[in-house]
Amino acid sequence: MRLFLLLGVILGASAYMTYTASQRLWDGTPWAHNVCSAAGPFCKHPEWLAYGAGGFVVLALLSLAVSRA
Repeated sequence: MRLFLLLGVILGASAYMTYTASQRLWDGTPWAHNVCSAAGPFCKHPEWLAYGAGGFVVLALLSLAVSRA
């Protein structure tokens, strides 16, 4: 359960970072260029990471519910 929650938090933070980088890319911010060049398609579609984060949080909650039943 803790692993699923940790992965959800990490993917959520990654989604936020790539979303912010994609918004700052056209401002000429150097870190945004580095992030987007490393992240590839996730810079254009940060929602993919957010969907994964949501899935892991749901798995964590289901795991918690099953362990308490």
